[in-house]
Amino acid sequence: MIVLIDCSNYFVRWFNLGDVALYQAAAKRLSEIFSGAELHILTAAPDRIREHCSPLRPLSSDAVHARDWFAPGGTSRWPVDGAWPLRRTAIAMARRIDRRLLPPRLRAFVDAPQLEAYFQTLWQSDLVLLSGGGYFTDAFADHARGLLDTLAGAQALGRPTAIMSPGFEHMTGAAAEKARAVLPNVRLIGCRDDTTSPEILKAFGVPRDRVVATGDDSIEIAIAGRMQERNAIGFGLRVHAYANVDGARAKAVGAAVADVAGGAGASVIPLPINLVGPSDSASIRQALDGLDVDVDSRPDPATTAALLERVGRCRIVVTGAYHAAVFAMAMGIPVVALAASDHYRRKFGGLASIFRNGCRVVDLAAAAPAEQIRAAALEAWDNADGLHAPMRTRAYELLGIQRAFWRRLRELV
Repeated sequence: MIVLIDCSNYFVRWFNLGDVALYQAAAKRLSEIFSGAELHILTAAPDRIREHCSPLRPLSSDAVHARDWFAPGGTSRWPVDGAWPLRRTAIAMARRIDRRLLPPRLRAFVDAPQLEAYFQTLWQSDLVLLSGGGYFTDAFADHARGLLDTLAGAQALGRPTAIMSPGFEHMTGAAAEKARAVLPNVRLIGCRDDTTSPEILKAFGVPRDRVVATGDDSIEIAIAGRMQERNAIGFGLRVHAYANVDGARAKAVGAAVADVAGGAGASVIPLPINLVGPSDSASIRQALDGLDVDVDSRPDPATTAALLERVGRCRIVVTGAYHAAVFAMAMGIPVVALAASDHYRRKFGGLASIFRNGCRVVDLAAAAPAEQIRAAALEAWDNADGLHAPMRTRAYELLGIQRAFWRRLRELV
């Protein structure tokens, strides 16, 4: 049994602990469902997969999505079709002759063994999956298009395909064209929200009985986090163009968080999710710089376990980073979520809807956002004890829905 996973983050420029948690959840569940299976995942950082996400096997993502290998509608273009074994022989022979004499597509493989390995794994796979994440949106359209190409290739070969807990948003252009061609042929789709995603999938032509609102798969990892003193404010922030958060907005948010911490006599614990490109830690430091607030000064957490230890010390969490909110809510900690772009409004709105309790979304582009942050954070602080049990109950309900969804993968192979 061979499973191929194409995914939300190859770790080329971004190292995101939320994505790590998604891959850890996939490794855990697929190992349970398909005991002894080979589980391959595309990545640009094989050492990180081996360190954090065993028993997933890293497969190089380099140049895999440099071009569309499969036309809309799933029609196979060279190289992966029924003649792939013969084409592999041609590639081996081509490496022995002058590259200038080769057709362009064959030439692309001669000095790129990672491409051959990708297509060979696609050919051998019994099941092809996409991981969760926030890539089905115009902000990450090129990446979404590449991942859809993997599914199109699998479908052209007659392999079953499924998608695990991403969010789906309106898309335009070539990515939307490919989504309309590929998504209706996906056998099973989990989505992390029950608001935007089901309607988007319906518009793309996906039958309703193939769609399950599961919540984010990282709940599997976060729900095991241990609660501790719970006397701090967790703080996460993403300063980046796609989040529509700049330095000025970061400073306003930081001032509001520091004000709440001072009034509650609480320290602030940074909860960075993205550690590299952009760095949430740098964003948090920028927001709190020069303010009179007690900030936990330990080094950045390098693992999901270290991050969850921090979350477990928080009574509330104020965050503009999605997975900091998911981790907190799975542990029964109320969240004030910060959104300044439509992408984040949909992400956090969906999270608040599917959890039902414990998440207040503050629009940073609305009037007086700092006052709204203060009011929402103080309310969450006062109500944290009463919210803990219903939030934990809902987290376990979502975990049950997710595990039932994943068991349905057995029916596909």
